[in-house]
Amino acid sequence: MKKISLIVILVALLTSACARDLKRQENVVKVVGKEKISQEDIRREMEELPEEYKAYYSGEDGEKKILEELIVQKILKQEALKEGVDKNEEYRSQLDRVKERLLVSLLVKEKILDRVSVSEDEMKEYYDEHSSEYVFPESVMASHILIRTNEEMTEEEKDNAKKRAIEILEKATPQNFNELAKQSSEGPSAKNGGKLGWFTMDQMIPEFSKAAFSGKKGEIYPEIVETVFGFHIIYIEDKQEEEKLPFEDVKGEIEQNLLSNKKVNEYNSWVEELKSKYLQD
Repeated sequence: MKKISLIVILVALLTSACARDLKRQENVVKVVGKEKISQEDIRREMEELPEEYKAYYSGEDGEKKILEELIVQKILKQEALKEGVDKNEEYRSQLDRVKERLLVSLLVKEKILDRVSVSEDEMKEYYDEHSSEYVFPESVMASHILIRTNEEMTEEEKDNAKKRAIEILEKATPQNFNELAKQSSEGPSAKNGGKLGWFTMDQMIPEFSKAAFSGKKGEIYPEIVETVFGFHIIYIEDKQEEEKLPFEDVKGEIEQNLLSNKKVNEYNSWVEELKSKYLQD
């Protein structure tokens, strides 16, 4: 997996510079010494940014940042040539390695990456065979009011906490629950009206989940629920039954997974075949 990932990265990085020079347009926005920076240069730089950085470089401000970086790059390049760095032995040695990697990358791209594809039938077959992976589990949306307890409390203090929770349960309704949570809950969700959002059975501690999932949608669970955190009053706002995700919703994910695996397998098989031709016992 590491081998194919490295080669994919090299294809993206090493071919981009060549493509930029070959397709560059003469809509010049800056002249730096003997070189020009075009709008096309800026556009390509922005396209090649990793997804996580694209938002940072979006808009006019982003273009200005890219332009500034290109200016510095051009200045340093010309200064390097002026200083004769291109005649440096280390530069030539590294350049040879870059050329070798580029040759390898382009070969792999041509022989493997551009030729591997996944059919609709293959994707559907995978979907059927791995159906358990594409099931959205039963889930609940709930709010709660927490009256805290801890091991350092006396029995009397715990009894008082329980009585307070019972009193809150008796006056709680679906209509006043969120406001009551803001006033009375001692949990971190109090400021949000006790809202916990959607969760699955395994995302909450057992006692809480058992109550939330057995309670009725749109109603408050009829009893206080005790956990290691204290006493809970639970309002079950909504429920979602277990649902199998449609094929169309996960098709893209399946295609990428199958393509990735196929490319790795094709690459490994091809390399083993080449080894038998080039390596001698």
